[in-house]
Amino acid sequence: MDNKFTLNELVDLIQQDLTVNCALPKVVPDEAIQRIITQKALRWFYRWYMNATQRTYYYVDLIQMFRNRSTDSKFFYLPDEIESIKWIYLVNYNEMRNLGYILPTNAIGFGATSQSYVASINVSEWAEALTTMNNFNDALSSYSKNTVKFHFDSNTKRFEVLTYLDKNLILEVYAHIPPEALFGDPIFIKWVTGSSYIEMARVLGFDDMPQAGDVKINYEKYYEMGEAMRKEAEETVLKMSRSTRAFINRTR
Repeated sequence: MDNKFTLNELVDLIQQDLTVNCALPKVVPDEAIQRIITQKALRWFYRWYMNATQRTYYYVDLIQMFRNRSTDSKFFYLPDEIESIKWIYLVNYNEMRNLGYILPTNAIGFGATSQSYVASINVSEWAEALTTMNNFNDALSSYSKNTVKFHFDSNTKRFEVLTYLDKNLILEVYAHIPPEALFGDPIFIKWVTGSSYIEMARVLGFDDMPQAGDVKINYEKYYEMGEAMRKEAEETVLKMSRSTRAFINRTR
């Protein structure tokens, strides 16, 4: 079963809860729920939810970094999907070949053959590269373990090295998973549903709108229910993430 939802599918699911399967009139516009999802929920979950990020590697070449003339330090702006840094490895170009970042010489040849793009493969060297990549963590741990003092701003994604640097870097980072994968998470759905109930209570509370049959909606009940759902989701997330937060933004 596919646990991924598109944004529109998640909005429809939330609207079904708010309207009790269309038993009540639609009060909160779809655009308001989309804003809660994209501008509030995603930002909060990417920052605090351990299952909203995945460990990956990012290569930073020394010559691509900018120089801060006031402090004589080097800085670089990382992609938006990177949330935090776990380890930093110092490597040079020769070591990058051992990691398999650069393909072995003559591993793949290009030319006009029956295969459109790959003309020939040197099996022995290609297998060597794959074996090296399968042991990526072990290979990285054998390199320099000197500490690199740095500062990373998760809002601006500015990564600044505060000490002398003469080698390239491999950053072991936590990056965002695709939003569609997070949309299907039950905790995420509960948080968005609770926030949508709060939004619904605010809309109904601003104006005492008459309903069909002179029915009065208790908007305070919706607010309390939404607040309880969102609080329960946040407590679950923080309890899961508390044990791993000590490992974020460390160097090796």
